[in-house]
Amino acid sequence: MLVGFHLTHRMLVPGDIIEPGNWGSVILATGASHDWYEREQLMEAIRVAHYPEKPSRLQTAYFFPHLEHALHYWVNFSQGDRVYCVQVADDLAPQHHAFMTCLPPISDLTDEQVAHHYWRTDLKVTRGLFQTATEEILTTSPLVVTQEFLLHADMFEDPSVISVDLSART
Repeated sequence: MLVGFHLTHRMLVPGDIIEPGNWGSVILATGASHDWYEREQLMEAIRVAHYPEKPSRLQTAYFFPHLEHALHYWVNFSQGDRVYCVQVADDLAPQHHAFMTCLPPISDLTDEQVAHHYWRTDLKVTRGLFQTATEEILTTSPLVVTQEFLLHADMFEDPSVISVDLSART
């Protein structure tokens, strides 16, 4: 089974299910007043027109395949969130591997150009504290929580101390 890391503000326990489509439901329910509504509408329009075989960002669950990438997201965007180790419930469900750091806006490119790069996964953009091209996986499968990975800001004084034992998953 494919494993990775999912961030959310919700308190979850091993065995809980994260259904696909939460991000999309938040975006669509909030509408144009959501900070990322226009970006997500553009991403969806480009996907439908040019990459219809790829799953919609609005109808998928997201996770990071590498702990470093989950930490990058946590440090730069959501220190209030919890980080969970997850397994994909259905490995055969449609997926898209992309670089989360390759989302509009990016200097010197139009938002449309960036959207095409995102769907083709052919442009690595580094941002934030770790200066990494943060990979994310979108899946139409539910995610199964296996354990919580506890984070705190002190961990980043010496990143070499950060580790996780994925062998303990249930």
